[in-house]
Amino acid sequence: MQQTYEYGDCQADGASYTYGNFVICYWIDYMPLQHGTTHCGDYDYAWVPDSGANDILYQLALTRGTANIMYHIGYTINYNSTSEYTVIREGNGEQQNYSAFISAMDTTKTCVGFKDGHWDAILCTLYREAFCSLVIDFNYGDCRENGVSYIDGVNLYCYWIDSTQQQSTNACGLDYSVIPDLEAQRVVNWLIKVRNLSHAGTYYHIGYKENPSGSNVKTHNGVLQDWMNWDVNEPIDNNLENCVIIKQPYGLWKDYTCTLSLMSICSTVRKVTRCQTPVVYNGSTLISQTGDIYGDTCHYTCNIGHVLVSGNLTRTCQIYGFWDYSPPVCRSK
Repeated sequence: MQQTYEYGDCQADGASYTYGNFVICYWIDYMPLQHGTTHCGDYDYAWVPDSGANDILYQLALTRGTANIMYHIGYTINYNSTSEYTVIREGNGEQQNYSAFISAMDTTKTCVGFKDGHWDAILCTLYREAFCSLVIDFNYGDCRENGVSYIDGVNLYCYWIDSTQQQSTNACGLDYSVIPDLEAQRVVNWLIKVRNLSHAGTYYHIGYKENPSGSNVKTHNGVLQDWMNWDVNEPIDNNLENCVIIKQPYGLWKDYTCTLSLMSICSTVRKVTRCQTPVVYNGSTLISQTGDIYGDTCHYTCNIGHVLVSGNLTRTCQIYGFWDYSPPVCRSK
């Protein structure tokens, strides 16, 4: 797979990697905290699904001059013996199929360290920096085939690529991109990258026209757009109503003639249904909730003296306004 390091905006000083339908953004958490406590903040430890992802971590460490430092990557080791073991992801408990161990295992060490591109068993109490990751999943079939969703407040934006080469005024059925902010711009860039269409010098119509003053842009339907992402020395103020295109690989904006035949970025926008207050049964407690729209999570715990017998302790708000899985049922011991 093509590896690129241009998307540092996915996290400060980060690097991104495309894996199947995912874009994984990696960065280094320099806080020297004990493994499993507050490393990576609200994000996950590094997900390393294959050798390409492993290599991008090594390259990221090289660019920071820290390739020979041991990092935590958020995996734990379940041993049957020094030669038979499974590697489990810290965040969700999933088994990890790919590994890059190079030395004999020590069953007293049950965490995984990363150094110089290789893995080793280390003590979980070892104070080291960590590799963290943010995983963007592009399997949003609910918006459109080969599309990707973006949530902004209570609006769901679904983006996709019209690969036909058309003039700006003819593509997308005039249902062009609505790019409300920088986060949405990143999603559009990631979509182009996942579709393997991110090449230097490639342009896409996005359905905006430049106002003659260059102070703002508007859609073909006349709706003003206040936020802009112009490239250096753009727009060229020639008092013409030029159309706006985005330039790869960085997704910056450029004004150009509307008659240029290009692929286009299209979108639809709809409201997101809020999830109702999570159900809490006797024997459990709702300890936190990030919100009530698509992608938000709620977290439960069983009360003291109780154990989980069914349901889930973590639930996620779905796009149609319901929580996934079922509320936990906790019974007294």
